[in-house]
Amino acid sequence: GTHRWVLQWNHEPARGGTGDAVGICAEANEFFGPCAPPCLGNEQSGGASLGLHADGRLFFNGEVIATVKGTRREDAMAKKKAAEEAAANAEEKKEEGATEEKDTSAESANAGEEATKEGGDGDTDEAKAEGQDPVPPETSELSPGAAAPELGSPGSLASGAMVENPPVEESEDDKRMAKVLDAYVIPEEEYAPLFGKGDEIAVTMDCEAAEVTFEVNGTLLEGGTVKDIFQMLGSTEIFPCVSVSPYEKASPPNLEELFPDGVASADATDVSNDDQKEDDDLGMHLDTEKLAGMEIADEMSLPVEFIFAFDAVKRAELLARFRRMRTPSVTLVRNDDAEEVVSPSAGDGTEQKTAPDAAAAAEAGDAEAKDEDLDLEDMVDVDQVTWMFEDANLNGVWMPFDKDQSAELEEALREGKSKHVLIIEHQAVEISFTAMVRKTAFGGDEWRVRRHVQKEGIEGQWEAMSVRYDPPISIYGTAALRALEKVWAGDEDMNGRNVGFGFLLLYNLLSGKLRCKIISSTSSMGSSSNWFSGYGGRYVNTTASDAHRFGVLLAQLYTDNQHKSVPSSIINVLCRNRHVCLRMPKFKDTRKQRDSSIFNGWTDEKESRSPLSELFQRISPMMKNMKRKRVFQFPPPPPHPELPPPPATCEIRSGVFGNRTSMRAILANFNCDRRLMLPVETAQIVALARRTHYRLGATTVKPEPPREIADEVEFDKVAGDYAKAALHGVEIVI
Repeated sequence: GTHRWVLQWNHEPARGGTGDAVGICAEANEFFGPCAPPCLGNEQSGGASLGLHADGRLFFNGEVIATVKGTRREDAMAKKKAAEEAAANAEEKKEEGATEEKDTSAESANAGEEATKEGGDGDTDEAKAEGQDPVPPETSELSPGAAAPELGSPGSLASGAMVENPPVEESEDDKRMAKVLDAYVIPEEEYAPLFGKGDEIAVTMDCEAAEVTFEVNGTLLEGGTVKDIFQMLGSTEIFPCVSVSPYEKASPPNLEELFPDGVASADATDVSNDDQKEDDDLGMHLDTEKLAGMEIADEMSLPVEFIFAFDAVKRAELLARFRRMRTPSVTLVRNDDAEEVVSPSAGDGTEQKTAPDAAAAAEAGDAEAKDEDLDLEDMVDVDQVTWMFEDANLNGVWMPFDKDQSAELEEALREGKSKHVLIIEHQAVEISFTAMVRKTAFGGDEWRVRRHVQKEGIEGQWEAMSVRYDPPISIYGTAALRALEKVWAGDEDMNGRNVGFGFLLLYNLLSGKLRCKIISSTSSMGSSSNWFSGYGGRYVNTTASDAHRFGVLLAQLYTDNQHKSVPSSIINVLCRNRHVCLRMPKFKDTRKQRDSSIFNGWTDEKESRSPLSELFQRISPMMKNMKRKRVFQFPPPPPHPELPPPPATCEIRSGVFGNRTSMRAILANFNCDRRLMLPVETAQIVALARRTHYRLGATTVKPEPPREIADEVEFDKVAGDYAKAALHGVEIVI
């Protein structure tokens, strides 16, 4: 299908966009982490990634395979220039308007003074003639006894003056802070040409056409389409990836240019050494507040005096805003990789029910079905019923109760009890048949239980299985060795209870669904469709895989690989018959809820399909047919012929070793011409196994993981401890 990812860049790329990129990578890509640009599509990834960078270059295997021209830098510079010109024109018009307004105001003021003078003299004379007191000009329109208009009313002298809130003035600290932070903003002439802050980059991968395309803000990039991506990356599984570049250490801004008048600092927060005191360990002591201020000054490349001109709250705000603007981040805006949910239409004849009605009907149907099943299955033998519980200590894997406990629960259910108490490992556990949960008698968390009626034949075995499967992200190089170490030290079994690999990882490796590569193979051949440049410029055969060999190795470390069970039998047959492995059916997860790592062999109301059961249903008839046609190779049945007894003596011929002075220094004795070879006793093998901590047993035959020794001193100590233990016959545990 087609997959699409849209990402938004929340920062301006540093270094001209050479380190910020978006692209895809194969499952074999193990090169993650800091590196010199480019991070995506570099040579160290061995041709397992490609990336479109913010500077417009498309990298693959350390080479630029395409260049997409971007005009973002030029557009930003042109926009800045236009804004500066517009600001300059506005300033000129403002100055011209201020000059004209000043002249007009002066003329109006002169005319008003003359009119006021003339009008005021007439009113005064008239008032004096009538015997009244003169009234000031501004209140002469008020009638006697009339109330003065309210402040802010249309008739008041200051109408509207107090209605609007005055703007909050920015403090001097905020102004200084804004000026300093603006000095750290990347200038327009250093912008990344293709994309940057605020841009949305879309990656669309068409698996049918085997191509990937890139878009910036909804515009398809010309020259940014890459074809044959599966062959190019040498993988059938591809993932989206991004890389971001950190900022360089901040350059100190020019404070004299920003603040020509200087910045005053308070005496109380002045940095001095007067309050420093001697300390027994460090020799000096700085209080926490001053130490934090010095760290801010060092990170922002500013003088300490400038930082301490702010109070503690403003200093913290300054540092937070500085780090926020210089922290690269990318947001996944949309991921169109989800499956579409198909709902029945209104006109398809399907009866639509509301959620409560549907839930009630489902519960009633389940109750009726449970009663009917119980009535029919009452005649089933108790031995055919297996009670299972969800084990919290095993990551939710379903485990069966032992045979006696299962029979006890079945008898209690048939007697009509609503709950029953079992004694498990000296602890009382209560089983509720109504809620189908179990919990300790004194409370605690509840875990589900289920009643399983086992079918006859081989099908009944896999329907009762519960397997955990958490596959490793990668099985290439060191990742494969880490997976091997987990199995080696984790007592893994076919159910995947301890590590999460289980039967499914072994089967996917042996059947060829998972690819594995331990060491890259080399060749001097030229380029071919099955070869691509690998680690260190060498050619790696993409068709070769170590999956089968790695699966055989892991299978020997499983604790139940020799137990009689369906999964163990399948794995053992595939380990011995590599020629049929690729013909085996591939495992496919067909569940509705694929976020769970537990695969059960049965179905229920939540999951109508069981991919584990479907796999066994396909494997069983195929393997029976192959066995009938004698395709499989099995070891011969016993009794096996015994090897001849080893010789008791060995003759040493002279002249075989040549000049002995040129041989390596080894522990040898050539002073005799005949040696006696004696068998090794069982007690000696056991003693040697104890000294080397090699555990012997049917289910625990595996060596201890290798011990890491840091230097020669530790090696001498370990060797000395083992030597002392061997002399005194004491077993030591290191």
